[in-house]
Amino acid sequence: MKEWETVKLSDYDNATLQELLDLQKRNIIKTSLTNEGILITANSNVGFEANQSFSLVIEPKITSLSMIRMIGFLHGFIPANEENLAQLGAGENSFRDLLILQWLDLVEKLSAQIRKKYVSVHNNEMYIKGKINLKELVKQGVVTERTPIEYQMLQINQPLNQVIKSGLLYFKKESSNPFIVNKINLLLRTYTSVSTVPLSIKFLDGIVSRLTRLEEAYKIPLKYLSWLLTVTGIAQGNRLGKSIWVNMNSLFQNYLTKVFNV
Repeated sequence: MKEWETVKLSDYDNATLQELLDLQKRNIIKTSLTNEGILITANSNVGFEANQSFSLVIEPKITSLSMIRMIGFLHGFIPANEENLAQLGAGENSFRDLLILQWLDLVEKLSAQIRKKYVSVHNNEMYIKGKINLKELVKQGVVTERTPIEYQMLQINQPLNQVIKSGLLYFKKESSNPFIVNKINLLLRTYTSVSTVPLSIKFLDGIVSRLTRLEEAYKIPLKYLSWLLTVTGIAQGNRLGKSIWVNMNSLFQNYLTKVFNV
């Protein structure tokens, strides 16, 4: 169905009714019981939801590509080209996968310049600090091989990369599109030695607010990931995670605000 459209559902069971009422509580749709069935009325929320009882798709009045371009403008990225998007195929998940694909493209660009973080390694004793050539100093008699030394080593397993990997695994688990899953598997090869962290909007926003100049490349991927997790329901504790809802009124308002402020 389209946004602001009303449809009638004649064949349903109690489980379906309860799920529809839950969507009404979340202000996704409005439902009305009649003698002929359930009237389902969409509002400005567009997207997709599936569970064991039913699947519901509400499409925007504008094309999905136009919507993607608006979202890209808002979040500061150039959407994937149409040839790439065509590989997703048709289906009720296509719009959701379309949004996820944009993030995967950002991660792909990020992975080419992925940063490692310096981690200090030392003993709690007197130490020599700095970049040194231990073998050379031993030869010179400055230190012995047993002298405690503090040094720094680069590690890829750092918080920013942990968040990226956690996002990849989350969308891999929730996507049934083989193109998306394959792309995620290829990206995960870069993050083999990286651990994961629980995803939360508060944690993500906190990390974004503390980014340094050297970590600027993470800003757009992490901010877009935070938005994606919000519209897929993780911020509201969605138990299924098989959903994505975007409020078109808010999207248009934010888009126009940025256009006039540029």
